[in-house]
Amino acid sequence: MIELKDIMFILTVYPLTLIPRPAPQALTYFYSKKLPAGSLVSIPLRKSQAKGLVIKCQPAEKIAIKRAGFEFKGVRSIISQEKILEIVNSGKSI
Repeated sequence: MIELKDIMFILTVYPLTLIPRPAPQALTYFYSKKLPAGSLVSIPLRKSQAKGLVIKCQPAEKIAIKRAGFEFKGVRSIISQEKILEIVNSGKSI
């Protein structure tokens, strides 16, 4: 049985800064609590920090994050959990 202490959340985040193409524009981070889409967060980006907009949040087991084929970076801090932007996906609000 999976316990809450074994759950983390995988966040899809769009940095609010320019990222050179063809680099991915949506990046993946983890956080210990569920955040609503539209939240504003502070994220590590290269050797500095940037603000980012949470697009998606999904639960994952801690062990799955540790065993991933790449290193997930954690969100540094939450700037706002209130939606700062209405996010639309396929005509539906998230």
